[in-house]
Amino acid sequence: MLLKINFRYTAGTSKVAAVYFTVKVLIMNFKNIVNMFGVLAFIGFIAIFLVMDFYPEIPRTGFGWLALFLLGLPAWLFLDWLGALVLGSDFFKKRSSSFRIVVGVPTVILLSGIAFVVVVFVNNFVGHVGG
Repeated sequence: MLLKINFRYTAGTSKVAAVYFTVKVLIMNFKNIVNMFGVLAFIGFIAIFLVMDFYPEIPRTGFGWLALFLLGLPAWLFLDWLGALVLGSDFFKKRSSSFRIVVGVPTVILLSGIAFVVVVFVNNFVGHVGG
């Protein structure tokens, strides 16, 4: 947010102090602008990632974008949590490599099926709302 500060030069104030005050305000404004761009870049990154993740349906309206953020972000976090919970469990770590392959491949296929169902649900909802 840019701040406009008006100040008067009086007989007791030096010009150096007035110039320093102005520069300090400009630096604070620059930091606010950089912070604002940082937040917008983060939101843009999340939006691009969600669009790539749920690609066939690209939102074209405000409600579509809202649905993508309100459903897509929790779905993405849920799938990430589920994969880390299942594949990072001690059950797989304590077994031999051949057992991990025999049990892990069907587990990954099952997790992929769950992810497919979640992604299709989010795609259909975004498509109906505003895609």
